[in-house]
Amino acid sequence: MQRSSVHRFGLGPSRHRPARIVSALAISLGSLALAACSGSDGATAPSPAADRVSTTTASDPGAPPLTGSDAPLLSLLATSGGFESALAQLQAESINRCMASLGFDYVQATPEAVGSTQDVATLLLQRRYSAPQQRAADGAYGYVFDSGDPSMAEPEEPPVSAAELEALTGEVVQNVQLRGSDGSPIGEIQIRDGCVGQALVEVFGSVEEYLAFRQKQSLVGSISAESLSRLYSSPDAIAASAEWSACMRNAGFDYSTPLAVANQDWAGPRPGLLEQQTAAADFSCRTSTGVADKLASVEAAVQRSLLEPYPNVANDLAETVAAMTASAAAGGDR
Repeated sequence: MQRSSVHRFGLGPSRHRPARIVSALAISLGSLALAACSGSDGATAPSPAADRVSTTTASDPGAPPLTGSDAPLLSLLATSGGFESALAQLQAESINRCMASLGFDYVQATPEAVGSTQDVATLLLQRRYSAPQQRAADGAYGYVFDSGDPSMAEPEEPPVSAAELEALTGEVVQNVQLRGSDGSPIGEIQIRDGCVGQALVEVFGSVEEYLAFRQKQSLVGSISAESLSRLYSSPDAIAASAEWSACMRNAGFDYSTPLAVANQDWAGPRPGLLEQQTAAADFSCRTSTGVADKLASVEAAVQRSLLEPYPNVANDLAETVAAMTASAAAGGDR
């Protein structure tokens, strides 16, 4: 058996982690994919593609609860790190079985358990509208928390051998173009025949299902970007932002929209005293004005308009995301 340590593909860039090569975009095709791992029958397929949810606590109570009627915003989960973490979990077991069948003593580490769809959705909306966060350790507010403790850094992982990397990624079998809501190409997926790709076949059921999901994800992602760009031209959003802005002015801070305050070029290390004071006022003003709830309501209406030519896409995507997230959280089959 060839030896290897635990690896976490897709958790972030590193010279020892080919995250973009062995990612959720690597997938296998048909019998070419399944031939190498004929022993991988029927088990759930956890994977490597995880952006971790921040350890800080988002603290904007104005983010609205999401239900099935909020399909446009709920479908944003498909582009979130929480969903990619769930997908990574669902692939890992399959990857390990595939690698073992090829003679490698290899363990694909599973990412930290993701929260419920509801929890991830709420956090996602808070961050979409640049909500301040509160650090659990000392209660300080801020928009970014620098890690000043070297002991908190993750240890560097051992390198993957060339043979392991080849088995994980395989060969490119096909390039598939993704398109946005206006029909223009916005990216492509490489279809691969390695163990990572085979795991995706298990998770989604077929190559076609996986490609259909990624195309829907691409479509909704482009609509998401368009809706956010249109949001602040809406009279209702302008009014909601003006109310929040007036509250901030009363606290001694002059900002026109909630996005402006978080996107400021704050001095490091973060959060400094001014950022903490500003974020605390921001938190208070978001709470009193309900601005996040109002912005979410306006943007949902914009998204529904943009999604009219695609009546089933958002619901289909939201259902897949909810099912996979719940399955990963439960540690069971999809």
